[in-house]
Amino acid sequence: MRITISLPGDILKSAEDLARLRGVSRSALFVTAMRQLVARESETRAKLDAIYGNPRIYLPSPFRNVMAKALRKARGGYEW
Repeated sequence: MRITISLPGDILKSAEDLARLRGVSRSALFVTAMRQLVARESETRAKLDAIYGNPRIYLPSPFRNVMAKALRKARGGYEW
């Protein structure tokens, strides 16, 4: 599937340099990077759910608020 994205010039240049260094296409480099990011975020989300997704775990109120905010962010997306 083809998509169009906008990248800052310095990121694009770094990606092109790295792709050339690795001997892969720019598309292959971005596919690898996205797969790694998605896997890492999925693992992080699973770990947070395992720890804080259990309603039987007691956290003092200030910590509950912070963790609830972190979980919403982890489940809801990213600030690019």
